[in-house]
Amino acid sequence: MERHNIVYRITNQINGKYYIGVHTTKDLNDGYMGSGIAIKNAIDKYGVECFTKEILYDFDTIEEAYGMEKRLVTIDIVRDRNSYNLHTGGKGGWGDDNITFSSVFTSNGWIKKEEFDPTLNEGAAKNMVVVKDLEGKRTRVYKDDPRYLSGELVPWNKGIQQPSIVNEKRSKALKGVKHPKYICESCGRKVSEHWRARHNNKCS
Repeated sequence: MERHNIVYRITNQINGKYYIGVHTTKDLNDGYMGSGIAIKNAIDKYGVECFTKEILYDFDTIEEAYGMEKRLVTIDIVRDRNSYNLHTGGKGGWGDDNITFSSVFTSNGWIKKEEFDPTLNEGAAKNMVVVKDLEGKRTRVYKDDPRYLSGELVPWNKGIQQPSIVNEKRSKALKGVKHPKYICESCGRKVSEHWRARHNNKCS
């Protein structure tokens, strides 16, 4: 059976966000919907029925497919807030020379990662979080950083008492909002999907 090396695009029909990736298959209708963290979380949140998939290119070799992905998924695509791509294209997106969290989007626009100081700049980068260590020093790490998953590093605002008016506004905004949860197979606890990775790391 012929093997296909495809470059595909998945689009969220609810909000228009998209994901571009590479997949090798003998069946173009195998139901594959990407393996990126962000796109998988989005599908879990909205349901696979809310996403459409289109094949952009079909190549004879995987090298050709990754070459096209590299041309399509540029740093601008990664920075696009409507994109689920966390890395630039090529090499499966995970080469050491391919990591693209070199800039952070702040209220003043994009600045170099090495110049970003979470104590001075307000901003956010995909798949990253501002944390503090035991001494209270702040830094920014990936959400899958072992130190963050283990609890060695905690969210920078953990333990900070919020003004009552802030809590009231937050409570009002979240009233009636349902947050996806799952039952941990190890301990039986009901845990928010947002904290699944961190909980599983502690529970294992």
